[in-house]
Amino acid sequence: MPPESTSHKDLRFNISTALLIVLIVGGLYYWYGRTKTVVTPIQTTNTIRNIVTQTPVVSGQPAGSPTGFPSDIPVETANITQSYRVSYPDSPTARYTVSYTTNKTKDALWKIYTDYFKTAGYTIDTKVTDKTKGVFRATKGLDEIDIYMTPQKGGGELVQVTYLNK
Repeated sequence: MPPESTSHKDLRFNISTALLIVLIVGGLYYWYGRTKTVVTPIQTTNTIRNIVTQTPVVSGQPAGSPTGFPSDIPVETANITQSYRVSYPDSPTARYTVSYTTNKTKDALWKIYTDYFKTAGYTIDTKVTDKTKGVFRATKGLDEIDIYMTPQKGGGELVQVTYLNK
C-alpha cells in the first residue's frame, strides 16, 4: 500500500479536530447555555378561622351544654364534665361537643341512642358504628352525631357526644 500523502493526513486531522470542537462546543452549550428553569413553589393559604367556646365549669356543678347544642339529644346534663362549641365565622357550620359520665352500662346507652336516632329520623352509619368499640355515628341530612363511650375504672362510662351542624 502506498503511503498517504501529507495533504490527506492534514485533511483527516482537520476534520477530526473540527468534529471534536463542534462536539465540545455543543456539549458546553447544552450544559451551560440552556435556560435554567427555576421552579417557584406555589403557596396557597387555606386558613380556616374558628372560634372555640368552652362552657364554664364551676366546681361541684355540671358544666351544662354549649349554646346551640340540640336539647333533644340524650345527655345526662347533671353529669356533664366538659362542653365546647366550635364555630366557623366564614361558614354556617358549628361543632358541639359534650362529655359526661354515667353509671349506665354500654348496653343501656346503646339502646338509648339507637332509640333516639330512630325516632329523630337519623340514619345510623353502619360503616363507622361499632358497639364493641363504643363508637356510634348517625346522620340526618348534612348533620352528624358521633358518640364515643369509654369504660371508666370502677364502672360506668365516659360518653362524648359530638354534634356537627352543617
